[in-house]
Amino acid sequence: MNSESEFIYWHLLACDNCSTGILALQMLNGQAGGLSFEEANATQLSNGKHVVLLRCAAHVGNLFLQDYCREWNVWGQIHTIASQFKIRAVMCPTRWTSCLRAANKIRQRVPPGSNLATDIEIVRLVTKYIQLIEGDNADAYVLFVQMNALKAALREMNNTRSKSMLGFIETRETEYHTTHDKLGQFLLNLDPKNPDIDYDSFRICCNTIGSKFSRPIPSTTALYQELISIDLAQEADAYLKTSPNGKTDYINYLSNVWHKNPVIRDILSIVRALTINSASLERLFSFFHRTTASFLRKNMQYQTLIKIGLIYTEIILPEVKKWKQQQLINKFVEKRKRMTLEDELDALNEV
Repeated sequence: MNSESEFIYWHLLACDNCSTGILALQMLNGQAGGLSFEEANATQLSNGKHVVLLRCAAHVGNLFLQDYCREWNVWGQIHTIASQFKIRAVMCPTRWTSCLRAANKIRQRVPPGSNLATDIEIVRLVTKYIQLIEGDNADAYVLFVQMNALKAALREMNNTRSKSMLGFIETRETEYHTTHDKLGQFLLNLDPKNPDIDYDSFRICCNTIGSKFSRPIPSTTALYQELISIDLAQEADAYLKTSPNGKTDYINYLSNVWHKNPVIRDILSIVRALTINSASLERLFSFFHRTTASFLRKNMQYQTLIKIGLIYTEIILPEVKKWKQQQLINKFVEKRKRMTLEDELDALNEV
């Protein structure tokens, strides 16, 4: 294992595109998710920390499919055809592979030239696009080339359905690229060693991220001044030279530094400020999933990986868990109230 993948291993973050040799146990979905490592590495993760798995670029294609299939009720139509011909063809809205399998199974049973035939060809077209950009193939250039090829193929179809899918793609494309770039720039501006850091761009990024969730990010001036005044790398290098256990201690040291440093606490407070209520929490959670994909590449700065990992593990996951627990408590309380009211009514009826 090279030092780069080892660093990602240890610092709680992985993506479909940089997780070669790692088997995903479950996607992150409001609960503490984890990855299964090879046996040799299992003991190294015995500290109980989870590795967060983020969506890769291929999942953006899945969002195209979900938008389109929901708009034209493709799932319902395929289910109807499959039932009519007794074909087992199930489309799962979160599994693009099931869409492709279902489309292939009923393709010959659908009247040529019908809207459903067009729907199936579009499903096949988009899923093939996803195959071309998933996993190790998903870099910025491949994504750009295949996206243009997909849009060109849809334009050639030149019908209402293909124009509809083009609209969904362009909407998601704008959201994916522009918002993603702003978040990426925001995170890079949190790195004191970034030579291009300047207050204006930092302030603009803060305002952009804050406005997306209708929550202003406070004290950007003070946060920026503190960011440019520290040199954690120098502290870490000094620590490493005196460490008896070398890299292992260095990794533990970095985790502690980023957690305890007041600047990182400010960063985490930004995220906390954005998660005031359950609605914005869900949006933020989904937002991080959608927009951090292509940022998790081999050229990503290690410090930024740590920051995103800490935001997830220290803020997002606990907040989601706390919110979901509160929901369960509220449901239980409401149930008890209803039961009490029913008991009182029964008592009155008996009288």
